Parts: sequence; structure tokens; C-alpha cells
Amino acid sequence: MNSKLIIFIVISAIHLVAHLMAFQWLVFITKPLLMPILLWYFSEGLTFGKLTLIQKRMITALTLAWIGDIINLYSHINHWIFTAGIIIFLAMQVMYIIICFYLIRFKQIKQLYLIFCTLVFIAYGSVLLWLLLPHLDEMTIPVLIYASALTLTGIASALTKDQLPRKVFYCLLTGTLIYIITDSLDAINNFRASFPYAAFWIALTYLSAQMMITIAVKKIKTN
Repeated sequence: MNSKLIIFIVISAIHLVAHLMAFQWLVFITKPLLMPILLWYFSEGLTFGKLTLIQKRMITALTLAWIGDIINLYSHINHWIFTAGIIIFLAMQVMYIIICFYLIRFKQIKQLYLIFCTLVFIAYGSVLLWLLLPHLDEMTIPVLIYASALTLTGIASALTKDQLPRKVFYCLLTGTLIYIITDSLDAINNFRASFPYAAFWIALTYLSAQMMITIAVKKIKTN
């Protein structure tokens, strides 16, 4: 395994233990380190004057994730900081959507598969919104926009099936699905009902998703 990924996993483990032990001071130390390490891994071997569109968007996505992570450390202070975090992670998702749509060749996709993927992700997003809407109040519109982007991210990643090597596709899709779980847990915890060890489970799924998506995108060979 790549040494940078090992460093990421070790720091992630420390970060998760910090959540379990409620060591907020350690969370504040480890969280800002995580996305830069993934960015360090992703950038290895790249020539910055010759980056592809996908590489540029991935670097932007990880940078946005890093900014979002830092903002989220202070999201409890007020509503505006929390909303700023949503906007940053929405922008990150847009980068992932652009990456996937750049790869998709719609003429090669079987219509039944396209319909199936679209319906599955829309159904999931609809159920999640049905659970959340009674509790959103002034956050209704931001969450609707974010949930729509999350749904589109899932659809877009699923539609790369015929454009990527099998292992790369499954790595990307699994990372995306885990990220959807992350945001679902986060939304339920923030807007519906908190649950035990929420911060731990949200961090575990978030870090796993980001790592898998980064590994998959790094393996994509395109101009």
C-alpha cells in the first residue's frame, strides 16, 4: 500500500479514537490534516502544468473538502457557519459530478440500466427527504438543493460502469455510496434525532468514502 495512504489511515484512526473518547482537542488537531494527506497522495507523480480536467477537478474537490472540514469544526457556533459548510460540500459534490459526467458516454449506456440507476437514487433521496422535511424549517431549501446534488452524484457514479475498468468502477461507486450514507447519517443526526456515537460513524464513513473515491479517480487514465 502507498505510504501516503498508510499515513492517512493512521491519522484517520487517531481521529476516530478522538471521537470515541470525546477528545475534542485531538479532533481539532487531526481533522485539518486528513484531506491534505489525500491530496498529497493524489498529487504524487502529477505534473501541474499538464493536469487533465479530471485531475484538476479532483484537486479542487479535495481542497473544498479540506475547507469544509475546517468550517465544520466551528459549525456549532451559529447557523451561518453551518450553512457555509453545506455550500462548500455542495461545491465539492459538483466537482465529483463533473468528473463522472466527463467519463460517461450516454450512447453506450443501456436504457434499462440508466432508468434503474436513476429510479434507485431518486427513490432513496425522496425517502430521506420525507424523513427530514418536517424538521428542516429554514434549512429546507439548502437541504433540498444538497440532497438533489447528492442524488445526482450517485446516479453519475453508477453510469460510469462501462467507461472504467471493473475494479476502478466498483471502488468509485462504493466510495460514492458510502459518502451518501455519510450525509444521510449527518442529516438525520442534525435534523431528526441524534444517535449514539454519531460523530464516530459519520467520520468513519466520510473518511472511507473520500479515500475510496480518491483512489479510484487517481487510477482513471484519460486525457
